[in-house]
Amino acid sequence: MTDKKPAMRVVKLGGSLLINPDLAVAVRRWLTAQTQRKTAIIVGGGELIDVMRAMDRRFELDLTAMHWRCIRLLRHTFEIVSELMPELVPIGDATALERWCHDRGDRSAALVAVDAFYDSQARGPISLPTNWATTTDSIAALLARQLEATELVLLKSCSVAETIDWQEAARREIVDAAFPQFIEGIPDVRLVNLKDHLPGTTLQQED
Repeated sequence: MTDKKPAMRVVKLGGSLLINPDLAVAVRRWLTAQTQRKTAIIVGGGELIDVMRAMDRRFELDLTAMHWRCIRLLRHTFEIVSELMPELVPIGDATALERWCHDRGDRSAALVAVDAFYDSQARGPISLPTNWATTTDSIAALLARQLEATELVLLKSCSVAETIDWQEAARREIVDAAFPQFIEGIPDVRLVNLKDHLPGTTLQQED
């Protein structure tokens, strides 16, 4: 008899949250409030990527080259969050990611480097736009599809209605332009305002 594949969650930690002094506390509080399941977390680029956008606007640089430069920059935010939250399993390459995914008894939360599953040499069957239409929102969706995750959560610094139209969210730049296209087939997609989980707020256990 084949073991049932464990339910898996993919989480994108928004870059705008990275300079919040209570970042680690808020993420821990949010994770504690969730049902236990294998959780893969990726980290956005925040102000690092904002600088790259500004340089592109000023100099009109090659979009594909800028895309992959930004992906390489995400290694730094991965390392910083790994230092801030040493309890998260750090996954820095494709081999480690595959090993973690296939450990059926492991229900840990892992911090996954984006270039462990997405880079210019070895992209999967789903091709994201290599321009500013793609941010870690869509990259998280890509990972969720690769891992056949049942849940995709965007941790951001804003709130939206539970019944949000993702096309409208893209038009309002709450998520990136490619995101609505790449969440097809993911059973549960939601956005959470992580600021609601900062110290001093009252939490409820989520189903």
